Amino acid sequence: MTQDITVDQGGPAEALLDPQRLGPWAKKCPEIPDGFLIPLGWRCDQYGIHKVVERRDGPVDVRIAYGPILPVATHSDPDGSQLVELVWFDGLRWVNRLVPRSTAKAGKRLVAALGDAGFPATDGSGKDIEQWLAAAEALNRRVIPDHRIARWLGWQPDGTFLSSAADAAVRLEVAFPEQQPALNAHRPVGSLAGWQEGVAAVESLPVAKMALYAGLAAPLLDVLGVDSFVVDFAGRSTRGKTTAAKIGLSCWADPSEKGDGTFSWRTTIFAIEKRLNLVRGLPVLLDETRVVTKPEMVDEVLYQVSKNHGKARSGGYPSLLPWSTVVISTGEQPALSFTTHQGASARVLGITRPPFGKGTTENGQAAITVGRAVDENYGHAGPLFVAHLRDMLATPGGRADLVARHRDLTEKLRGPNDLSSRRAPLVAVLALAADLCRRWKIAPGLTMPTLEVWLDLFAADEATDNRPEMALDAAMEWVAANSFALWYPKCTRRDPPGGWIGRTVKVGDKATVAVLPGRLKTALERVGITLDTVLPAWKENGWLVRGSEEKRPWDPKKRLGSGQPRMLTFHPDQAGGDYESDPDPSVRDGHVPYSDVEP
Repeated sequence: MTQDITVDQGGPAEALLDPQRLGPWAKKCPEIPDGFLIPLGWRCDQYGIHKVVERRDGPVDVRIAYGPILPVATHSDPDGSQLVELVWFDGLRWVNRLVPRSTAKAGKRLVAALGDAGFPATDGSGKDIEQWLAAAEALNRRVIPDHRIARWLGWQPDGTFLSSAADAAVRLEVAFPEQQPALNAHRPVGSLAGWQEGVAAVESLPVAKMALYAGLAAPLLDVLGVDSFVVDFAGRSTRGKTTAAKIGLSCWADPSEKGDGTFSWRTTIFAIEKRLNLVRGLPVLLDETRVVTKPEMVDEVLYQVSKNHGKARSGGYPSLLPWSTVVISTGEQPALSFTTHQGASARVLGITRPPFGKGTTENGQAAITVGRAVDENYGHAGPLFVAHLRDMLATPGGRADLVARHRDLTEKLRGPNDLSSRRAPLVAVLALAADLCRRWKIAPGLTMPTLEVWLDLFAADEATDNRPEMALDAAMEWVAANSFALWYPKCTRRDPPGGWIGRTVKVGDKATVAVLPGRLKTALERVGITLDTVLPAWKENGWLVRGSEEKRPWDPKKRLGSGQPRMLTFHPDQAGGDYESDPDPSVRDGHVPYSDVEP
């Protein structure tokens, strides 16, 4: 609705004599401080801003804006950078925006930045606008207030903690526009009781519980002096990975698919760094490594997360953006299968077991229950957890007690080898979050997992960090994604564009797949895995079927179309797909039996 404003009196000559006060129209905007003056040489009314220019026949005013534009406050962020708060009247309403001081000092850039918000000036007046703002701010320094603003969620320099923009005692302005949707997703919706009732459905599912503890662990990192790390939930589709991960995010933000709390791996390294930069004590959910456009980016992110800041860059690109977070990652393929960095395994807690166990009716119902609950109730558990944490930190010896408890858990969770020992401090953060969750009744329906459960999930049995299992998962995902390129007996289709990758076979009475080693090697190399390094473990674990050939029992010849190349046959229990097997193992067309049953 159009504001009711009164015409300002006074002409160009009066503007040269003495600073003028704004007219009664300014009372309509509460942000304009009392006593705001118009600098000499300018005239400002509800219809615009005019610059008073001296000419031979006397002073005349030249319009530079089609509405009042006023600097009404300054703001300083924790790093010392300043922003200027501008208000203007666009003809219908007052508009309020914060802009970096560097932008306010560059008129054309200011017009370009605020044009979509109804800024009442044009590019040609840019230089005059910057001069007007500088003069108005200089004259009104005594009445223009200076405020402090926040730039991120989580721990602030003064020891406070911001869970959302709504609970901020100060104004929260993101450093990058791309961060705004994620900031908006951090808010409370529904009720804590509704969330607690739904989350109680995972009581008997320890892997799903780990997602909750990952979400609550993030505020502890700064307190304990632990670097950021990744908790990765990996496995084949329909195993509840994303549903479990949403539990952790739901402590703070909207985890639903329609919300902006969840961030996808299908993005750029810049965008991920900016998303991480939004938080210092909250989790970040990166969903579905399968959709990543460049596999090497996963490797880069895993390496960079524990550095607590982004890459150093020049040329005006985002550089060394800081964060403190627990990244919850999901994917059909383990995140570690993308990396070649030797130390990555110590910074990533990988879980390949299905969060909701085997596909029983009871577990399926648990997934539905908790999924619906966290979509409808979120943003309550995290702030409650931090409220208790801050109370504890304010108690004499509270911080020392937390550090001692974390140290004790670290020793208990060291596991059998060096890799487990290096991971132990990270696992201990999750375990401490679980203990505090129980103690503070954040999720009353859940009991803390036993020490044996923690060791079973996170203590690596060998220094290779179960790379063979990750490679197997990657191989089976590749086969599933390219099932159209599997040949089968009685197949009448033409060769696929890239050629066959293998064929279906029958081992005993179960169907499985045999694949061409060269095609498999190439597929694994794309995700940073060398086939030769995992083959020995595959054979030892019985994941490959041994053939009857004496010299080459692991890759015997099998029929594939009109040829008989050598192939690796996966045990049916590992293939896990509904592959079509040969219904008739008899010899046809002079070829070997289709079934290729191995003894």
